[in-house]
Amino acid sequence: MPFEGNQRSDRIRLRSPWALGALVSLTRSVYEIVRDWHR
Repeated sequence: MPFEGNQRSDRIRLRSPWALGALVSLTRSVYEIVRDWHR
């Protein structure tokens, strides 16, 4: 049972950097679009 919990946390930890990078790139692209739209 505890081993399964550790496995799940490892999977989340592995996926976290990719999700963070995707979120940052998405936010940056949206910010660029909004900035160009306001100009």
